[in-house]
Amino acid sequence: MTIATLLVLATTLVAQLDHAWFGDWVLDRDASHLTGDSVVIAPAAPGPGFDLRSFTPDPNNPASAPSATNRPASLVQAADGSWSLHAVADGHPVLSSKITLSPDQKGLTIVTTALEGPAGTPASTELYDRVGAGSGLAGLWGSHESAFGVADVLDLSLAAGGAIRWDAPKDQQFYVVRPNGPPAPYQGRGEGGEITVALKFVSSRQLRWTEFLSGKPYVQATDSLSADGQRLTEVSWQIDEPAVRQIAVYQRQAAASAGR
Repeated sequence: MTIATLLVLATTLVAQLDHAWFGDWVLDRDASHLTGDSVVIAPAAPGPGFDLRSFTPDPNNPASAPSATNRPASLVQAADGSWSLHAVADGHPVLSSKITLSPDQKGLTIVTTALEGPAGTPASTELYDRVGAGSGLAGLWGSHESAFGVADVLDLSLAAGGAIRWDAPKDQQFYVVRPNGPPAPYQGRGEGGEITVALKFVSSRQLRWTEFLSGKPYVQATDSLSADGQRLTEVSWQIDEPAVRQIAVYQRQAAASAGR
């Protein structure tokens, strides 16, 4: 089969997928399983207060507490009922975190501010869900965020020459890639050309992609479309940790599906 024939077949397949794939998609966090870090909070021993440890959960048993963790960090209660954590390196404070328990005691918010580095660096916010039963601050908490590569909103559209534009507008990043063609670079904010993506269609309802970092495969994923075309499910994993699989479920935006 010639290269020209392959390009024609790829363009034809993209045209056949126009109705099913292209449009705006929003991440359904409740239906997804994201593989960010977890934290365990336990009463301090000895003395009052709590200790916090962060860890990466066992992918085969995400509800289990870690058998070994990093060094615990002590929490201090503030007057407003929240808790604070201060990280120190070489005798100097480098991070300050505020930890707040949700009213229903099922969610945890950690807002962290860098005390060193460029002035005006924005604080980061991490959301955690309680794993299992319990109340109060103590317990096992699973990250509500992604460990890698999951956008809150996706916009898929047809580009010139049978290529696909895969856009994450909130992240201000996108790539334009031809199915079964060479890797294409990420473009947009903060990208310097080190990250590229190759895309391959498996069937009219499934595609596979590989993300490369400096030319070496880094992340792989399979995207599948539901029979009614309203749900897109992406299963992704890092090459060096194939057992840790992240599942991101997207729902088609109603406005984008109108008239399709």
